[in-house]
Amino acid sequence: MSLITQKQAARTNKKGQSPEQALHREWERIIKLKAGNERLEDDLKTFEKECLEVIGPVEEQAAEAILDQTRHLGTFLSRKSLAQWQRAELMGWIEENLNDLLANPFCDRQVLEEVLQHIVDMDNSRLSPEQRHAYQNNNEDGMNDGAQYAQEDSEDIDSESFEALEEELFEEFFHQQQEQQQEREQEQEGQQSLQAMLGKSSVNMIFRRLARLLHPDRELDADLKQLRGEQMGRATHARDSNDLFTLFSMYEEHVGESPLADLGDDKKVLKLLKSYSRTLREQRDDIINVTPIRAGFYQHFYDAKPEIRKRKLQEYCKKARDQAKREKEITHSIRSIATLKPHLEERYDMGMSQFAVESLLASY
Repeated sequence: MSLITQKQAARTNKKGQSPEQALHREWERIIKLKAGNERLEDDLKTFEKECLEVIGPVEEQAAEAILDQTRHLGTFLSRKSLAQWQRAELMGWIEENLNDLLANPFCDRQVLEEVLQHIVDMDNSRLSPEQRHAYQNNNEDGMNDGAQYAQEDSEDIDSESFEALEEELFEEFFHQQQEQQQEREQEQEGQQSLQAMLGKSSVNMIFRRLARLLHPDRELDADLKQLRGEQMGRATHARDSNDLFTLFSMYEEHVGESPLADLGDDKKVLKLLKSYSRTLREQRDDIINVTPIRAGFYQHFYDAKPEIRKRKLQEYCKKARDQAKREKEITHSIRSIATLKPHLEERYDMGMSQFAVESLLASY
């Protein structure tokens, strides 16, 4: 599509473009953005369906494996032979699983609720009131006095440091609020300019000229009358909804010439077109992030080339199946407290190693 106006006297801007050239260049950008958004919407609908068909069954199997494991781990919460640090590791393991399941859209929510209730029941039945109080006071590491260390650390934070931190957080929050307010004001200003431009007689003239050609009363044939009625409705909706692209495109299609030259002030028209370009770019983000699951699919698997998308999905499914298999093997290997404890020790050691690395990095 091209909206080429008749040649006018040569006027150029700082980039060596005449106002007419700048208008048409921006319009061509709008055409590409509009077409790109439409292609992306169609492509992502197909892509999302493809992902659901390929990933859905695999994710359901993976969620089922974690559900079974979490339910099985919960049965050991009532055992009193676990040390406090072992019980803490067990609870941490269960919480990790539950967090993963809650974030998995393919997880059976009814089964998840049943598992949650099972965990609560097992946890409530395991301790006497005295033991519950002791566990709550030291639920992270029964091998050392972690609670005392935490208290000592908190005492090191004096009131001045806390006030400085509070002030820093407030300044950051206030700055974010100012930026958001500025963005809202700029968006409102652009919308007001758009409304002002659309209210000008020149734009109304474009619509009226188009309407005269599309009016159903001009046609005698019933089929053509119906077609013109649909086209007229589309043009009216484009005007009322500020859809410049549709209105201008229909004008060129049915009138046979560009409407840009009839809009008047070139600078205001260019500003209007640029505002519309920004809107189309924002719409692209909306198309991608219309739902969390589509946004996730796009981030992890999308590619313009179908073969690359297929390969990414296959690789992910293989990893998911392998992980589900490992989780099942772990679940089947835990038949008693004796077979559970090595897993808890491994988790404890990994946690301590990670803590040591983080502490070392923080010291630099």
